[in-house]
Amino acid sequence: MMTFFKILRPRISPLVRALAGFALLAPLAGCSDPEAAKAVQFDYAGKAVGWPTCQSPKTGTGTQPGEVATAAGTRIVVKTPTNYRADIAHPLLVLYAAGGQDAEDAERSYEITRKATARGYVVASVDDEQPMPEAVVDMAGVPKAVAKSWCIDESRIFATGHSNGGLYSNAVAFYPDARGAFRAIAPSAAGVRKQDLKDYSCPKPTPVKIYHGAYDMGFSGWGRGVAEWWAECNSCKGEKPLEGEEGCVVFQGCAQGGETIYCEGPWLHMMWPGRSTEILEFFDNYGTRSSGTPPPAG
Repeated sequence: MMTFFKILRPRISPLVRALAGFALLAPLAGCSDPEAAKAVQFDYAGKAVGWPTCQSPKTGTGTQPGEVATAAGTRIVVKTPTNYRADIAHPLLVLYAAGGQDAEDAERSYEITRKATARGYVVASVDDEQPMPEAVVDMAGVPKAVAKSWCIDESRIFATGHSNGGLYSNAVAFYPDARGAFRAIAPSAAGVRKQDLKDYSCPKPTPVKIYHGAYDMGFSGWGRGVAEWWAECNSCKGEKPLEGEEGCVVFQGCAQGGETIYCEGPWLHMMWPGRSTEILEFFDNYGTRSSGTPPPAG
């Protein structure tokens, strides 16, 4: 069966060269606010009512940042609410770095850590790896690596990322040897096409929110096609504009647990969409929920 991963062996494919080329052209656009990469406190008393707990002791603390690694040695930088409680199971947000970038680059570019920790998330930012099948499996192991040291709610594990990071945040949900750990995903500018996915079986219904630039000349139209593949897998029928977020459509009649959204904006490939609040609001809909409302982003 021909897949986009099979053409990666034994040489670097055009896809990998394209990703590397974009990484060299310019740094990923983002981070005008260094405060966005800092962790902040979370209101446990008001917002974590009903959250599950961890019975076994964990060694991770709220000291910023912590570091662990995947099974293959890829570095993971972990940040928690600054008043982290080791007895409360937290949602986990995995940030996959863009091509050629490291975990700190991902945090600065995505501008989501402050907002996520204010909502009670543990944030795990991951160094980039060259996209190979074994790398996807390794990247899918990030939640397991983090959960060895920090108290994580396995029903609330989410992924986002841009370019290479978008590819990984897609692949950990559809690749047969990797799928299963993530509750919902929000890839951006992923270097994968609908035709690359035609030989893959559908995973179980998965909430997906895909971002792609209208001016992404390297991967023109790819995001829309992948959103359609996910919509088919999630048994959706038709679409309509999504209220409250410009450039987005929500697919209709999807299977339970298979919400599918596609968002397109005036972005070049190296431009992160800047929708961190909207991504977190999407993830907040899934898994164990607090009886309170999420605190305002900021």
